[in-house]
Amino acid sequence: MLRYRVDAISVAAVLAAVGVQLTAFFAQWPWYGLIPIVFLLRWSHLVQHNHAHLGAFRSKTLNEILGWLMFLNDGLPLEFYRIQHVQIHHKYLNDEGDWTSPFAFHGARFPDKPVHPVYYVLSYPVFSYALSLVHVLRRPQSAAFRRFFVSLAIVGTTCVVLCVLDPRSFILFFGLAWLCNSIGASFNNWMHHVGCEYEDIYTSSNVNLSFLSRWFGFNIGYHSAHHLEPRLHWSKLAELHSSKLQEKTPSRYYRNGPRGQAATLSAATAEIGRPRQT
Repeated sequence: MLRYRVDAISVAAVLAAVGVQLTAFFAQWPWYGLIPIVFLLRWSHLVQHNHAHLGAFRSKTLNEILGWLMFLNDGLPLEFYRIQHVQIHHKYLNDEGDWTSPFAFHGARFPDKPVHPVYYVLSYPVFSYALSLVHVLRRPQSAAFRRFFVSLAIVGTTCVVLCVLDPRSFILFFGLAWLCNSIGASFNNWMHHVGCEYEDIYTSSNVNLSFLSRWFGFNIGYHSAHHLEPRLHWSKLAELHSSKLQEKTPSRYYRNGPRGQAATLSAATAEIGRPRQT
C-alpha cells in the first residue's frame, strides 16, 4: 500500500499525533498536556508537507483519509497546503508571484530584505488561509474544489461535535495546538529562505544538517535538494544533495551541521526506503 516502506514512520507519526490529541481531549488532560501535542503535531505537519508533494500511499482513497487526519490534527486542509506550497511556493521560489514568501510584503525587497519574522509568522496563517480559499472558490469545477469541500464536511463536522462535547478541551488541544504549529511552521519557512542570494539552485535555500532536521524532520534541512526535485521522496534527498549540490553549495549556507555531514537518514534507510515492487 505504501509507496516507500519507510513511510510507515510517517503514518505512525500522524496516528500518534491524532491519537494523543484525542486522548487529551476525552481524558480532559490539564493544560500542560498541550506540550506533547505540539511536539507530535510538528512531526505530523512535516509528514503533511511530504504528503502534499508525493502521496504516502498508492491508493488515492488512503491518501485522502490520511489527509483528513492531518487536517484534524493541524487545522490545515491538505488542499490548502498543496496550493500554498506546491503550486505557489515551488513554482516561484520566493520571486514575484510567490505570496508565501517573506519578501512578498510592502517594504520588503527580494532577495535581501525580508519582512520582520514576527510580522510574518503572525500574518501568514491569515493571508495563506484567505488566499488558498479564494484559489479554491474560483475553481468550482476542479478536483481540488471537490476534495476540499468533502474534507471540510468530514473534518468540520468532527470539530463541531468535539467542540459541543467539551469546548474547553477543544480550544486547548486543537485550537491552540493549531495556532502553535502555524507559528512554528511559518517561522521555519522564514528561516529556510532568508539570507539567500537566489542566484542558482545552490543559493536558493539554507541547508540545515542538524540531527533534528534530518531524523525528526524527514530530511527537511536538505532544502535546496528539495527545491531541485520537489517530488523526490524525503529519504532520497541526502543522496541528491551529496551527488549534485554538496560541493557547489557555499559553506555559509550550511546551518547547524558540518558541511560534510551527508551520511544521513537516507543512507541509513536505503533498504527500507526503496519503493515496493509492483
